[in-house]
Amino acid sequence: MKTPEYSIASTCIIFLAILHHS
Repeated sequence: MKTPEYSIASTCIIFLAILHHS
C-alpha cells in the first residue's frame, strides 16, 4: 500500500515536529 497521501501526511507530521522543536 504505497500511496502519495501517506507520504504527504508523513512529511507534514515531520515538518510540524521540527517546527515545534525549534
